[in-house]
Amino acid sequence: MSVSIRPAVSDDLDALIQRDLQAFSGTFTAEERTTWRELLDLERFRVAYDGSDLVAAAGSHELELTLPGGAVVPLGGTTWVSVAPTHRRRGIVRRLMDEVHADIDERGEPVAGLMASEGSIYERFGYGVATRWRVVEMDTRDATVDDPPDDPLRLVAPADHIDDLYERFDRYRVNCPGEVSQSRAWLAMRVAQLKQPFCALHEDGYALWTIDADWGEAEPAHTLRLFDLVAVTPEAHASLWNLVLSVDLVRTVVARPPVRLDDRLPYLLSDQRAVRTKGVHDFLWLRPSRVGELLAARRYRVDDEMVVEVVDHEVGADVERWRVSGGPDGAVCEPTGAEPDLSMSRAAMGSMLLGGVTASELAGGGRLVSPTGQLGRADAFFGWSPGAHCTTSF
Repeated sequence: MSVSIRPAVSDDLDALIQRDLQAFSGTFTAEERTTWRELLDLERFRVAYDGSDLVAAAGSHELELTLPGGAVVPLGGTTWVSVAPTHRRRGIVRRLMDEVHADIDERGEPVAGLMASEGSIYERFGYGVATRWRVVEMDTRDATVDDPPDDPLRLVAPADHIDDLYERFDRYRVNCPGEVSQSRAWLAMRVAQLKQPFCALHEDGYALWTIDADWGEAEPAHTLRLFDLVAVTPEAHASLWNLVLSVDLVRTVVARPPVRLDDRLPYLLSDQRAVRTKGVHDFLWLRPSRVGELLAARRYRVDDEMVVEVVDHEVGADVERWRVSGGPDGAVCEPTGAEPDLSMSRAAMGSMLLGGVTASELAGGGRLVSPTGQLGRADAFFGWSPGAHCTTSF
């Protein structure tokens, strides 16, 4: 039979969940299935059927993305992309992604984003790595905050304080380029998925963790796994880290998404070497569709003007060219026919959009060229501080 693709409806949800289970080897409790019924906007999903069998799916969430300088733009959060192993190499994923992207475009969302389960799949669909984070491990015997602020903190049950967590995260994310919005329901689901979570609440942030108990042979050596450390201010950042590193009986702290590439954490400690980076991973990938709109919305580290060319290999090497004039206080972006300073694929533009990947890095990997030899200028122009960072998965 031929494979047909159509928008999802409520009757597809059980088959959609089953497809996700087969693809990503997860689990869905009865409560989680009910939650997903409330969280998913099935009008944004496309399903592929071979007869009565759902063999592939893809969809998106309605989200927001923070750009350098604080502008917040709509983001189509592409998700649940999978195809059954029985139906690969038939162009089904391409058809699904085309429909999902068209739906995102029709909704007026200028950029799509995703988390890639495999690194070799999504660049051909126009997505580029936009944020990265560190996996950090610390021995609490070596990791001491030098001069922690004397800020009040509360230990709370996170499930009872979702509104407090949401309010602090919402203040934090609009000041963090690369961060993606979370709803209260989404945050509540994340907390519910953690086994016996602990939470420290600060007026301007919070930390969320679990403990792996290890009583050892002679003394306890528990492992604290830090899932969130959200800080609106430097004082909240230092106070929360001081608490996390002081939890009783903990020998090792393992942190994943909370630690950004340019995190000030090492410089809070008396011994900077206590912050041991065990890995660096990509996280948010972006596919900018309305490039001019996005380049005008973000801010730039220095005042300058550059001509940027984006070559869209998805649609027969279609070319768009933009003159960007901007700086820390604003930007203007207009179409132009002038010679480009930078020429790149749509995926490379996705990597550069937040300043999290430099033009020089992309050029070194053959994903960008500078016909006018302006890589240094581009690095300074598109860069931003704080660096791009995202902790929200979807």
